[in-house]
Amino acid sequence: MCIRDRAKAKHTPFVVTVTTAAQASTIDLKLVDSPPQRLSAQEVLAKVKAAQLSTLFGASLRKFSAGQRFSFEVWDSKAQGNVIPRFTLHILDAESPSLLDKKTCAAFIVSRPKRYSYSFGTEKGMTELLAQTGMSRLIVILANPTHRFGTVKEIQAELGPVVADLIPKSCSNKPVPFFSEGGETLGENELIFEDADFIVEDVCLDEEEQEFARYIIRKEDYSTPAGQFALRAEVVDTTAPIADWQKFVLAGLAFCSRFESKEEGKTALVWGGGQIGLAPFLEKVLPSPRLALTVADGNAKAFTLAQLPALRAETRVATDVATVLADAAYDLIIVDVAPPSLRAELSSRLPTLKRALRAGGALFAVFRRLGERKDDFTSTVDEIAKEFNLIYSGRADYFEDVVLYCMDVDGLLEKEVNASTKEEITIVKEKLLPSKKDLETRFRRVKETFASFDETSNLHEYLGEVELAHPRLGKSFQKTNTFLKRADEEEKEERGLQNATKDMYLNDFEKVNKRKKDKKRKNKNK
Repeated sequence: MCIRDRAKAKHTPFVVTVTTAAQASTIDLKLVDSPPQRLSAQEVLAKVKAAQLSTLFGASLRKFSAGQRFSFEVWDSKAQGNVIPRFTLHILDAESPSLLDKKTCAAFIVSRPKRYSYSFGTEKGMTELLAQTGMSRLIVILANPTHRFGTVKEIQAELGPVVADLIPKSCSNKPVPFFSEGGETLGENELIFEDADFIVEDVCLDEEEQEFARYIIRKEDYSTPAGQFALRAEVVDTTAPIADWQKFVLAGLAFCSRFESKEEGKTALVWGGGQIGLAPFLEKVLPSPRLALTVADGNAKAFTLAQLPALRAETRVATDVATVLADAAYDLIIVDVAPPSLRAELSSRLPTLKRALRAGGALFAVFRRLGERKDDFTSTVDEIAKEFNLIYSGRADYFEDVVLYCMDVDGLLEKEVNASTKEEITIVKEKLLPSKKDLETRFRRVKETFASFDETSNLHEYLGEVELAHPRLGKSFQKTNTFLKRADEEEKEERGLQNATKDMYLNDFEKVNKRKKDKKRKNKNK
């Protein structure tokens, strides 16, 4: 509990009320000026830390600092029961010393339809926007779902005191200007449905081109759409993926050796609300009877809410993933790692997921709009690596989306002991790692097996963006004691001492140790 004189406080003090139950997987948390929320322990920790940071580092916000980034939530105390803040404010300071010296500030109000766009919905996009404005500090103001808003001028008046509290005293252009790309109003997204868990709304992405989309937004993770679908003539079109991460998922079928075969009986499990829009597309490009599809999602009602086309009768839908993991085996499992609740569940279920995969099968883990979740991504990769010894990643940088392709390959790693140092070295067998050419060949076979693939998507090009994520190799190989047998000259240069063969590596390692011992001996003699 933090008790302070509220009238004199530079930032709103907070009081935390935590209610726990024996063996509970969730915690009830209430912060001052915000409604109670039921969260996981990890989420509670993140919320409390964010509140502490806003208090502890309030003073630093009154100073310009190169590359500084902060985010604040502005809640509406009158909106009882609303679990989403009215505004989210992102504060970005320029990295260039010359821009910081100008000591200029500006606020940018984002229109509702652009809420999830690259420029305003990702840290990278907002950093580019800051550079375009030429300001020392930019405050990006996002209007969140479920709330109603007036004109831009009314929002400016509403947030004026809040923004003033985020401006350094040394600012050279007071009063700070407000900008907006949406005209006099924020624009209104058409609300299709709302309940305790979901919001479904239609968005005009480009009025001139008449480009529309339907978003499914999960309230527990409102910063990222759980589903995004093209909308044509007011009808949802799920016949083609419109997001890069969806295309990376399809291109990644090259990692599933069983999908190259024209034999019947292939099975896939789609787990998680974020992937729910992928199911009807998979039904189209991977038609029955060659693929038996299972959708496991406690929020499967999103199909109905978003008025998506009904799944085919033979597609199995379950609310509990445990039931479909216990009684079936799969060639492919796709997991949405976006909801915080599912990230925690994924870690505990990894051994079960691995057992549920047939030989030659793969697990795909999808991260969307990473942004500040990069630590979550790294820790999840480490968790997955405990069960799967080979992980590739396909990164759609434009929206900071990443798809992990996880496999467990027999004989990929072998242990050897250096005869002189007695140090254990892990050898990665190069011949078991697929090259780009191998993947493209495999992908052609998949397309031949499933002729429904859309040729205009150029999905094979996405394989060129795939990188090795685990085992982690490179200049740190001496620390990790992981060695890759590879004859590629560029790779060899990159890795310094690492050589094209194991014998050469061991020879070099012994020479390095000998040089160190000789140096110590000379120093001792001195």
